[in-house]
Amino acid sequence: MATKRPQTVDKILAREIELFAENEYKLYQRLQDIHTNYALKRKRGVWNKEKAIKGIVTMYVTPAITEYRRQFGLGPVNSATKNAIAKEVYQYLWVDMGLRNVKKAKPKKKK
Repeated sequence: MATKRPQTVDKILAREIELFAENEYKLYQRLQDIHTNYALKRKRGVWNKEKAIKGIVTMYVTPAITEYRRQFGLGPVNSATKNAIAKEVYQYLWVDMGLRNVKKAKPKKKK
């Protein structure tokens, strides 16, 4: 049985796609929607970091790669590079956009 080789992260490509996505208006709007969704999840108390990163890959990184490929041409991008981009975007949401400051909502008191 053949073993899988560990995938390496293409850091230059990851940074290039990250910068491209930040400067595309449609993708930035998508990032704003993701931030709103994740803030609601934090308030409800159903936050999960691993699922958040997977969601960023699905809803933000993959469309960014598709758009980059359409405009400039690009070969295949491995999953390690996609996850590296998603982790950077997650850090951006967490620190710069203030997702870490969203507190869980207190339950309302019954009268």
